[in-house]
Parts: sequence; structure tokens; C-alpha cells
Amino acid sequence: MRGQLAASAELFEVAIESARVNGNTQGLAWQMFGRSITAAMAGDAATALATAREATEVMRGFDASFPSTGAGHALAGACSLNI
Repeated sequence: MRGQLAASAELFEVAIESARVNGNTQGLAWQMFGRSITAAMAGDAATALATAREATEVMRGFDASFPSTGAGHALAGACSLNI
């Protein structure tokens, strides 16, 4: 993501769509987490918050795991952009 945030965002969008099409819930959460962090680094609070919220929502009901923790971290970071 170093300085190539637009390219990173594009890659995450493709990966998100792929995870959706394949029904890969944990993969979707991972990609949403990455997309949220990319958006936050680019100063796009709305996208950071929306993707972090979706990541936490898709992980709801799963056992605690790194993807669920990452989704929570992304949500916390996105919320701090709106302060």
C-alpha cells in the first residue's frame, strides 16, 4: 500500500468481488479489512467505515479469529477518522 493507494483500492475491489462470487466469507472479511485500511490511509472515511462495518458483519457468528479481529481493528480505525 505504500503510496499506491489507488492501485491498492482497485486490487481489493477485485478481490472483494471474487470473494463474494465464490461465497468465501472469511476471504471477504480479509479483503474488506484491507480495503478499509487502504481507504483510511487515503483519507476516505466513508469507504473505510462502510467496508469495516461489512467486514465485522460478515464475521458475526464466527469464532474469534484473526479475520474477525482484523475487522474489528479496521472498524475502530475507521470510527476514529470520523471524530
